[in-house]
Amino acid sequence: MKIITAKVHVQPDKCEEFIAAYKWMQPLVLSDPGALLYSLHRSAENPADFVFYEQYESDEAVGYHLSTEHFKKFASTIEPLFAAAGEIGHWVEVA
Repeated sequence: MKIITAKVHVQPDKCEEFIAAYKWMQPLVLSDPGALLYSLHRSAENPADFVFYEQYESDEAVGYHLSTEHFKKFASTIEPLFAAAGEIGHWVEVA
């Protein structure tokens, strides 16, 4: 299993637009082969900070996700909403 996290800081006045884009994206990702979980979490301390938590069956599933048109559209939609560059993490489950 592959887990990806993406921590992003959104411009405070763009948070609702960011959340709307995520709501459009979530069902599309969950229909990708090998996608197991795609969720977004908002910081309790700073409402402009968000973390994506994603689970995929394999590296191939992650690669497929990154190659889709919906991912490319989503990325181009949300990147202008960021206040700073995001932090991507790649994780593997500890048995």
